[in-house]
Amino acid sequence: MVQCYQSDEFLLGAAARFLLGRDAGTSFIVIIATPAHRLALVKRLKPNSDQMPWVGGLRLMDADETLAQIMPRDTPDRARFDQVVGSLVRQFATRGSVRIYGDMAGELYRAGKRRASAALEDLWNELARSVDFDLFCAYPIDVFDPAFEERSSDSFLHNHRRLLPSSPAGSLEAALRLALEKAGLTPPERMRVPGIHDRARMPAAEAMILWLRAAYPRQAPAVLAQAERYYRNAARAE
Repeated sequence: MVQCYQSDEFLLGAAARFLLGRDAGTSFIVIIATPAHRLALVKRLKPNSDQMPWVGGLRLMDADETLAQIMPRDTPDRARFDQVVGSLVRQFATRGSVRIYGDMAGELYRAGKRRASAALEDLWNELARSVDFDLFCAYPIDVFDPAFEERSSDSFLHNHRRLLPSSPAGSLEAALRLALEKAGLTPPERMRVPGIHDRARMPAAEAMILWLRAAYPRQAPAVLAQAERYYRNAARAE
């Protein structure tokens, strides 16, 4: 699964819920993250440490250091990825379920290294074909940013089965529907973005943004600017 985020607080809450999961008592956890995210996630997990096999069951890895190990050049190396990451995942998988949180692909995406990010996701998917694990990838992407559109988003969405909501409990969708109504635009009941929806399940709000940018490219910037104002104002009022 993949999470686009603007707020670290929102991201870390979703990531902690994923890592604890229903099978926390038998899960082994791997966190490959930035220093700030590693520290915050460990703090969130500690109160639940009695539910987890902590002796050897938690592995903390630095995202930049791990990337340096698996990327001798401009793209991740399959053999190095398998040696550094794959071997660890296989070791844990023989003893229980494995849950992984990863910042690496998102950090590559942030740095503009889209091909390297997609190549890394391909390596994760290749590993998943031989080892059973659950992966949570975090991407620092603002869905209101013009970069969140069909062509650029396909580079990370096509590698995931599910995109998580990037805002709490329907607030983004409500703001979008209000802005669309004001603009006299009606979204279809079922919004599908060809290529992306063939691969990934997507929340209504994010699908609506991609649909709007594809179907109404001229009106989209003004409608989304209005939706963002509604969204930010509602968040401040809470």
